[in-house]
Amino acid sequence: ETALSVGGGSFGTLDTAASLRRGVGPFHLFASGGYTRSEGDFRFEDDNGTPKNPADDAVVSRRNNDFQSVAFLGKADTDLPADLSLTLADDFFWKEEGVPGIGSNQSDSARLATFRDLAHALVRGHGWLDGTLDLEERLEFGYQREAFRDVDGEIGVGAQDSRNTTFSYASVSQLTQRPIPELALTFLGDLRHEELRPAAALPD
Repeated sequence: ETALSVGGGSFGTLDTAASLRRGVGPFHLFASGGYTRSEGDFRFEDDNGTPKNPADDAVVSRRNNDFQSVAFLGKADTDLPADLSLTLADDFFWKEEGVPGIGSNQSDSARLATFRDLAHALVRGHGWLDGTLDLEERLEFGYQREAFRDVDGEIGVGAQDSRNTTFSYASVSQLTQRPIPELALTFLGDLRHEELRPAAALPD
């Protein structure tokens, strides 16, 4: 099964998406992705920072408000021996955009880029001990990087060039026991670690 869509709109907006679902041997595969962009150069009334003085107002275009982004999701499921199943998945996102600032003092060059990837593996066991025991174990890994560059100091105070990277890890375990049909006992374990690695440098 395959699906594809393409759309567009005002201000140079383009939106595309595609998905695919297919069985390959013992695997059930799913993938979806998309690309989106826009110039974002709409017209608006700029009061020039003097809201009580309409004499200096003007209708201008939004500057440095463009963006483009890419998203992708991939997933694979399969059955394993001993009443186990395995799911592998990866979720990817990238976006690059302008940071336009406030309406009366627009930025022409400040940019922000975001990259994120989340991956996980999930093992499930069903119906053990005559159907009374279920088990889930989920391992997760996350990576995110944000890069902000404002060479002219138009946003905030002074020139900025920052790269912030975050790593995250997790192990989530769940055990469900049903001693009788009317009662389910769930035990949950959740172990997580997150690490931020900031970096900053003055622009050239």
